[in-house]
Amino acid sequence: MDTASLLVPYGTELRPYRGVRYPPTREHPRGETEVLPLGVFRLSKSSVNDSTGGSVDIQLEAYDLSARWPGTSSPRYVIAEGANIIDAIKGILARTFPDLNYDAISTTRTTTAPRLYDVGDDPWTAVTDLTLSLVCDIYLDVEGWVVIAPPTDIDALPSPDFTYIEGQKCRMLDLSRVFTDEPGLTGSC
Repeated sequence: MDTASLLVPYGTELRPYRGVRYPPTREHPRGETEVLPLGVFRLSKSSVNDSTGGSVDIQLEAYDLSARWPGTSSPRYVIAEGANIIDAIKGILARTFPDLNYDAISTTRTTTAPRLYDVGDDPWTAVTDLTLSLVCDIYLDVEGWVVIAPPTDIDALPSPDFTYIEGQKCRMLDLSRVFTDEPGLTGSC
């Protein structure tokens, strides 16, 4: 496989989108398209099968960025007593992905004692534990930003301003599912 190819799984990121294409109207003769991001994934495996019949079958396997931290081999890491907890979380995550963007709460809370993370310790578990000490959640949003925020109160969310309509033009054209027991979130295209 060509090492310059976009399908080489050495740091290649996938940013899939899903959307709706509206039919043409007088105002928009070509129709309109709305898309929303589904997430940011790192390519872990790709296979290209160029059959003699002329069709090309491309299969991709990718993982959510949070799945990258488990099993990451890194040297010992110490968080000093009195370190700001958000800064400590950013320091742990930066050891694997130094260019992450954050949407995090601000806090003056600090560690009350030094914390030592050994070579075999899971960095994602470490940042999850630190985040829980702030009574917050940590996750990667659909744009790939690390979000550190209080849990969403589902009961306080507004009601949706749409309804589902069944009818002759409402059809599901395709549906498939893949289940896996891999840690973290994974996706296949």
